[in-house]
Amino acid sequence: MRKRIVLGVDPGIANTGLAVVRGKVNGFDLLGSELVRSDAKMPKAERLLRIHEAVCRLIDLYQVWAGCY
Repeated sequence: MRKRIVLGVDPGIANTGLAVVRGKVNGFDLLGSELVRSDAKMPKAERLLRIHEAVCRLIDLYQVWAGCY
């Protein structure tokens, strides 16, 4: 069975936590993580764009599994 690589998101518009993990028999291995910060004075569209870009970057970098649980 192939081990899945999954992106977890701790939501928030000011601070959004992202973590990429790979499943294993007894848990997970952390492959990478990132905290996306934005200033409250920034336009919401720009703040959301930062989050979008970070998510896309991690998906590409770690070849995250695209599916739903």
